[in-house]
Amino acid sequence: MRKYSVGIAGLCCFALLLIACGRTADKALDQALFALDAGDYATARSAIESEFGASPSDFSAAMVLSAARAGLAGVDLFDLAKRLTDAANETKAFDIIHDNLVELLCAGGCATGLDHLRDSIDILAALPAASIPDARENEYRFQLGILQTVEAFGLASITAQPTKMGTITVANIQDAAAPNDHLARTQNDFIAADGNLIAADISSSNQIISTIRKQYCVLKVQSAASGFTLAELRDRVQCELDGLPHVGDLSAVANCAAFNFDAANVTTCAADNTTE
Repeated sequence: MRKYSVGIAGLCCFALLLIACGRTADKALDQALFALDAGDYATARSAIESEFGASPSDFSAAMVLSAARAGLAGVDLFDLAKRLTDAANETKAFDIIHDNLVELLCAGGCATGLDHLRDSIDILAALPAASIPDARENEYRFQLGILQTVEAFGLASITAQPTKMGTITVANIQDAAAPNDHLARTQNDFIAADGNLIAADISSSNQIISTIRKQYCVLKVQSAASGFTLAELRDRVQCELDGLPHVGDLSAVANCAAFNFDAANVTTCAADNTTE
C-alpha cells in the first residue's frame, strides 16, 4: 500500500477504500462496499452490522462500518480534508467545518448526526492493534485522524449553532458526561488527530497538521491550564462563527484579537505536537 506523505496525496486513501481496499469473498462485506460506492450508507451499515455486529474486530469490516457511519453523519472526508489543506482556512477551521457539515449532519437531528460521527471514530479507535495489517496501517491512521479532525472542529461549533445561519449559543458547549463531554472530546480529538496523521506519514508541514496545531495552541496559550478551558473553547467558537470582535463580552479573553495565531507563544507551541 502506498504511503501518504504530503498534501492531497493522502486524501486518496478514503476513495481507494471505497472502490478497492479490503474486498473479500464475504458477501456482507461486498454488499456493504457496493452500497458505500452508491452512497447508500444505511444499507452499508446494515450489511456490516448484520454479519459482524456494531463493533467489529475484523479490520475491513470496521473500516467500512466507520465509513458508513461517517456517511450517515453527512461527512465527506475527501471534501472536508481538502478544505483544511487551504492555508486561508487555518484561522477559521471551526467555521469552515461547521458551514460545510451542519446541514447534512443535522438533517436527521444534530444529536443523531453527531452520534454517527462519534461512532465512526470509536469503531476504529476500538480496533485491537493486532487486527490492523501492517500494509494498511497508514490507511487506517489517515481515516481515523481525519474523522477526529472533523469532530475536533465540528462538535463544539455545531452544538453551539445547529443551523447554518441561526442563533449561536455557546453555553450549549459543555464539560459534562457523554454525550455532553464537548470539552474533553474536542481536546482529545486535537491530540489524537495529530498523532494519527503523523503516524500515517503525513508530513508535520502539511496544512492539516498546521491547522490542528495552531488552533489547539491558540487556545492552549490563553491560560496556564493543561490543554484549554471550557470558557476558552466557547470564546473561540463564538469568535469564529460570527466573526465579530467581541470587545468586553467574552468569558475567558478580552476580545477575539486575543486569539493571535501569529503570537510567538503560539508559533513555538505549534512547532511541537499537541501533546507537548
